[in-house]
Amino acid sequence: MSRPMLVVLFIAVAVAVCGVGFAQDQEEQAAPQPAKWEYEVVLLSPSSATATERLNEMAAQGWELQECYQVTRGQSRVTTNAVMKRPAQ
Repeated sequence: MSRPMLVVLFIAVAVAVCGVGFAQDQEEQAAPQPAKWEYEVVLLSPSSATATERLNEMAAQGWELQECYQVTRGQSRVTTNAVMKRPAQ
């Protein structure tokens, strides 16, 4: 093999090795970090207007509604709870 061919081969191998390392660095940098969340369960008032007001107040503080569910206590007492979440602060 001639000397110019060896130089070209050496450069090609060096570029390939450096390119692989660069690609791995890019993948490591691009890996997303898992989100950290803060949760709160809120007891909602039976009044629709009051519940809406409470949810709007929490939304203004960065909370998002995830789920609402009802809990029956006794034969007729039903409470409504809202699960809220926001990015951990």
